[in-house]
Amino acid sequence: MQAWLKHNPIALIGIGILAIGFVPKMLSGEFQRDAAVSQQLTEQRKADEMNAQRMAIAQENRKTLERIANERYNGCTLIVRADDHTKATGLAIGSPVLDGSRPGVNLADGVTVCDQNGVTAIITNGVAAEPAVTTDRAVVESALRRFGYDGTLAGKLHYSAPKQ
Repeated sequence: MQAWLKHNPIALIGIGILAIGFVPKMLSGEFQRDAAVSQQLTEQRKADEMNAQRMAIAQENRKTLERIANERYNGCTLIVRADDHTKATGLAIGSPVLDGSRPGVNLADGVTVCDQNGVTAIITNGVAAEPAVTTDRAVVESALRRFGYDGTLAGKLHYSAPKQ
């Protein structure tokens, strides 16, 4: 070993530099702090990865629900105001929906309902449930036209619809 060090004085200098650099670090506890910071960074990276996965799942769920809502708008029953059945209104998830053709009677389970805002639901246990939302205004406006609404502020619905 001594012979090798005599032939490689630069290696001896390198070992000395490493010793000078590491010994104070070891004595000061800097290695422990570095290890703790490294652990925190690893945990943060894992948390970020999990959040990214959750976001991807949420985005996929939103797309699925939008497809469901778009399909529901093809055959849904539009919700109108209780005080003026010529005007559409918003759907309240978890609330009963009145049958517009039978005063005081709620819609039956299994009926698909929709509103002017892109929200659809299925009547379950007497209330609007299983919501799905679309942001496709063309789909919503197509359904409104199907019920006689012409898209103007003065436009009126021309049918007896469920009331909210």
